[in-house]
Amino acid sequence: MERLFVRFAPLSPEERVAEVADYGDPLTRWMDASLRSRPEMRLEEALEMAMERRYSASPAERFFTGGGVHTFSNFDATFDGQSSSVREAFRHSVNLVFIRLMRDVVRYHMFRIPGSTARIVADPAEPRRQEYLARFADQEGRVFVRRFHEKHRGRTSEESLGLLVGGRHLTPLRLARVYRSVFPEADEAAAAAFLRAQSPEASFMDDAVSVLYRQASPSGFTLADPGHLVGVHPLEIWVARYLLEHPDAALSELTLAPRSPS
Repeated sequence: MERLFVRFAPLSPEERVAEVADYGDPLTRWMDASLRSRPEMRLEEALEMAMERRYSASPAERFFTGGGVHTFSNFDATFDGQSSSVREAFRHSVNLVFIRLMRDVVRYHMFRIPGSTARIVADPAEPRRQEYLARFADQEGRVFVRRFHEKHRGRTSEESLGLLVGGRHLTPLRLARVYRSVFPEADEAAAAAFLRAQSPEASFMDDAVSVLYRQASPSGFTLADPGHLVGVHPLEIWVARYLLEHPDAALSELTLAPRSPS
């Protein structure tokens, strides 16, 4: 923060515009906004204000790190539903504040590396942006396909559907969408049997099942649509369906297979 202050304080708001546009990380934007509101601010005041910056202490978010996706917890769970200043986090060792603070520090440095992926992705005019995003999506897709292959390999249809539902209390429409996303060619009777098995307490009349069956039709969906509509990762639905149709498929086959909802 001291480095940002020393760099920005002598500049006019107009002169800082280009800098902020070039380095769009949260710490840079915060220093610019602080100097706009208090142009006469001294370094000591800026550092005091930085210590009062507030972060969520919620452990619900997942964080992408060099080792993959991780979740973290606070030493004292009473802070879970709160936000804390950096100063308070030091005083009470609020872990999630420091996780988010470190993410801001990482982004600060990423934007200052020439040719970094952060700067490529942030600039819509960057010619390498689309190529990088496509490569990143493919890499991430391979990670998820591997994970879901291990999860659903060797499962029966009932077991795979149970894993997709995951013991959650889904609405009848979402249950129907799970079923028809995995078995798009199944008839109405099969869908009705699944719905009644998943919700034995509900009395599904034939007319109601017919409506759900039609509403859950995957016709015209993209790969991402079923996952969005049922709250399940779309690649998990695709992998489960592929393995049910090709029970002996190796991971390499799934990695090379075209991914489409049909």
